[in-house]
Parts: sequence; structure tokens; C-alpha cells
Amino acid sequence: MKIIIDFDTVTQKVISVTTDEGTFPVNVETENKKKRVKKEKIEDDSLTVLVGDNKLILTSKLVEKLEVKEGDRLAIMYKESDGFIEPFLGKADLFTGAGGNKLTKSLSISFRGDQRESLLKFGNKFEIEAVGDGSVKLISSVKVKKPEQTLITDLPKEIQDILMAEDEKLDLDESLFNL
Repeated sequence: MKIIIDFDTVTQKVISVTTDEGTFPVNVETENKKKRVKKEKIEDDSLTVLVGDNKLILTSKLVEKLEVKEGDRLAIMYKESDGFIEPFLGKADLFTGAGGNKLTKSLSISFRGDQRESLLKFGNKFEIEAVGDGSVKLISSVKVKKPEQTLITDLPKEIQDILMAEDEKLDLDESLFNL
């Protein structure tokens, strides 16, 4: 079998393929083009926080307001107010004493996994409101209510009986708990 490939050296594309059975034009694009994802940008002069892919992006104006620099550790803490949970951003030593994530030169902090998922419940773009203790409150259009606790007495009688029976099955030696 004889195969002839007509190739354009300028565009580096195959134009047609000829075999014993005939000539077949090639209309397939041979270049692979990567799709570019348009990233949301924030203005550097705004007081905004953006949740990006595995990072939290801050503006230089916000960094000045928080009085932090590259290498300082920042953390998010959630506080309850009027039945709602609100996120706050500040130096890690304000909230936890240790931990937090380091601020990078590009004004972002690593923000992955559960941390990221928890904050995304409130949205992905936040305006800020200053708080007197050196932290800022992150404000978005999404409000998250504090989860309500269910008491055993609020459950139906059948479920209460099952739960009480399970408690009675646990015959623990109290001496195990004495230190």
C-alpha cells in the first residue's frame, strides 16, 4: 500500500492523505490550545479579600490596615453574633496563639481543605469592617445561621427509647475514668 501525506511546512499542518483508495482531505486542527481561565482580580486600593484556588488573596491596603508584613501568620476565626456565624481575619496570635498561615510576597496565604470549604459557605469575595482588637470582620452577601442543637427530649418517644437503651448497654467501669 502506498501512502502520500501532503504537508505544508509553513503552517506545519497536514493538508491531505492519498492512498490507493483515493485522496482524503484533513480538516482536523492539529494544534492543541489550552483554555485560559479568567481569574477574578481585585483592585489593590480596595479593602477586599478573595478566596482563590487554595489561597486567600488580600490587597495591599488591607495588609496595611491589619499592620502585617510578609511572613506574619494570619488566621480566620468564626464568632457567633445574633444567631449568625461571622468570619474574622487577623493575626494568628489574636485568635489561637499559634498556627495560622504565613502571608506571602504576593499578599496571599495558603488556604486549603476544610479551612477553604468552611469559608466558602460565606461566599468567595468579602468586604471588610474594622474591629477594635486588630482583626477585621469579613462581610459578604451570604449569612450563615448558627446550627441549632437538638435535645433528646425534643425527639420522638421511639427514638428516645432507642437512645436510652443504647446508653444502658454501655456498662462502663467508672474506675477507668479516675486518674
